[in-house]
Amino acid sequence: MQSPNVNVGYGGVYVSTGYGAMLQQAIFEGRGLPNPRTVGGGLAAVGGALFAFCFLTTFFLHWLYYYPIVAAPPTLLTGLFMLATNEPLHRADGSKPPSWTRVALASLFIGGIGIGIGLIIFWTRWFVWW
Repeated sequence: MQSPNVNVGYGGVYVSTGYGAMLQQAIFEGRGLPNPRTVGGGLAAVGGALFAFCFLTTFFLHWLYYYPIVAAPPTLLTGLFMLATNEPLHRADGSKPPSWTRVALASLFIGGIGIGIGLIIFWTRWFVWW
């Protein structure tokens, strides 16, 4: 994992660390990752753990946490994409990864947020109020 980056902006100090910063740089700046399959496996594992947490707390404890429900699909989808394609890979010659990887990562992330919002509606309608 990379060390924390401190970016000073107009509104104050912003600290970006770890996988989120790598994913943001891969989508917006076109930077490649040194080993995307490792990052993708970690993201997929975190997304699966969030899904399991939401399932267990909803069905056994009857508690509903909204943030993990929204965070699980984009984390899982982008992780599975990077695990399957090994992109965006850092190129030795300094060139950027193909643009289809940036588009795919961004669309999977945004679509995952939409799926997460849909899951909140689905879970609150069918599983919480039974």
